Amino acid sequence: MNVIHTDNQDDMIWQSLRSLHNMGPSHIIISSISADKIGGNQNMLQLRASSKLADNQYQTFRIDFPRLENTFTGTGDSFSALILAWFHKENNLICACEKAISIIHQILLKTIELSKPISIHNTCGNELCLVESKTIIESAETIFHAILNEKCTS
Repeated sequence: MNVIHTDNQDDMIWQSLRSLHNMGPSHIIISSISADKIGGNQNMLQLRASSKLADNQYQTFRIDFPRLENTFTGTGDSFSALILAWFHKENNLICACEKAISIIHQILLKTIELSKPISIHNTCGNELCLVESKTIIESAETIFHAILNEKCTS
């Protein structure tokens, strides 16, 4: 990837997505960026994603969601599985990302809730309570929504 020189972190993220598109993929997702690194709230994270629509045309969006201070294992694998499942079903990257982030967030909250009675502090991370979150996964309630950027051309 080429080095991108810009004073604006937000522009740098979008330019990085375009650079990755130039390497071949039609869809790119950055699953979690600390919002405080790009001038936002330190208690928030952002997903950034982009779909290449045509030559030099992209649909880009972000999803803001709360940062949770706990440590978990298995979130990346679960997120990837949810993205693939919902993208396959809906053929819509925005819908897939909204559902995946919403479901993962609800699973994490359920995992926190169920791990509270255990008094030990697990520095390696809590295993996700996937079985206990079956109804969350099946209901696929969307609680976070994408914020679209203008269609970009470069």
